[in-house]
This record gives sequence, C-alpha cells and structure tokens, in this order.
Amino acid sequence: GFRMLFEGATTEKKSRLYFADSKDLVTWTQTRAIEPSIPGPGVLIPKNNNTKNHLLLFGTGTIQMAISRDGEDWMLREAPVLAPRPGHFDSGELEVTNGWAVDQGILVLYHAKKLEGKMNRYSVGLAILEKENYDRVLWRSSQPIWVSNSTPWAEGIPVTPIGAVLFGGRIIGYWNV
Repeated sequence: GFRMLFEGATTEKKSRLYFADSKDLVTWTQTRAIEPSIPGPGVLIPKNNNTKNHLLLFGTGTIQMAISRDGEDWMLREAPVLAPRPGHFDSGELEVTNGWAVDQGILVLYHAKKLEGKMNRYSVGLAILEKENYDRVLWRSSQPIWVSNSTPWAEGIPVTPIGAVLFGGRIIGYWNV
C-alpha cells in the first residue's frame, strides 16, 4: 500500500497533520491524525539507507522535527532545527518546502516569508542537517537560491509555494500564481 501525509483542519479549525492510505493511488482513506498533535504544513522523510528514523519536518515560524522508528509513534524534538536568522535573507517566518535524506545528511529546502506591502515575498534557502544528530546544521545557504521578486510577483500577482521535488540531482520547485 501507499501512505500520504496531508494537512487538514480540526473541528476547532486548527491546522493538523494526518495520514491517508491507498492500495491503488486513486482511492484514499484517512487513517488517523499524527499523535502528538502536529500542526501543518509538514513533510515526511521516510527511513532509508541514509537515515535510521522516519523524520517529520513541520511548523510555521520555525521548522520543527518529530522522529519515529516505525512511522506510527512520533517523538517531538523540543528545539527547532531551523529558526529565522536576523539580518539574513531568511529572517522572516520559515516554512519547510521539502526534505530528503541524501548521502551528505538531511537536505532541507525551506522558504522565508516576509510581508512587503500587501503581499508576501518568499526567499528560498537550503540547509543540511547531520544524519545522526539532527540538531546539528552542517551547512545553511548564506544567500537565497530563489526570491519571488520577478514577474508575476512584481506585477502584484501573489505567488505562493506548493512544493518541490529532487529529480536527477536538481531541485524543481512548484509555485502557485
């Protein structure tokens, strides 16, 4: 079967992360909310040869992490793995875009959001976390790898992030215009 992580709302209209399962990738059944309660948005990095645990990166403002050996029971890490850096391109509110377990560690693609006028400007950054000690940032981009400062953003059309994939050694970002 297949498992999907998605962001939904509780009866109190608060964001929360849930799992859904499918046998055919067409019909999905919501199975349960992640416990303890984890607010969205979030991305799941499955356990593989490069990491001994399933990792869940999530949060708005700072990027937090939850860890699971089995993908069912999750332990929240208290300290954020990434926080805004005053005076840098990513001094605004952070959100995770995606993450991957790679040979060098845990590659985290994130964006910083800053309100400019009536619209948010997004600056995209990268970080690599250590494989075994997820609190240790091995590297973090000093400059943004992309900024929403061109058309259509410059013409007053809102641009918002949707997601990204790592394909053939390249990161491909998807944005809603």
